[in-house]
Amino acid sequence: MTLEEIKYAIISHRNELHAESLPTEGKGYSFWLGVPANSNRILRVSQDAPTAPVKVRLAVDNRLRIVQKRRPQSEFIFQGDVTALLAEVDAEINSYRLYLQPRSN
Repeated sequence: MTLEEIKYAIISHRNELHAESLPTEGKGYSFWLGVPANSNRILRVSQDAPTAPVKVRLAVDNRLRIVQKRRPQSEFIFQGDVTALLAEVDAEINSYRLYLQPRSN
């Protein structure tokens, strides 16, 4: 999948997320849950060059303690389809809500 295909798949299937271009030469996107803030970035996708593989960084998983992580590495080369992509997005949203979302009293 290309960066644009990934962006389209996420924002068209998960309307609670929105995308922002990465500040470094627009070679990727961050996906945010709700209003952008450092605490609610869910996922980042990037590509070093047009022919380079697309990398996914699980922003929530990256912030969790080792025992809460779902993967040994928070950044990996993505080679899946839309179903695999949305499964990663959903798992990150669930982890955010379970471990990082501020609790109301």
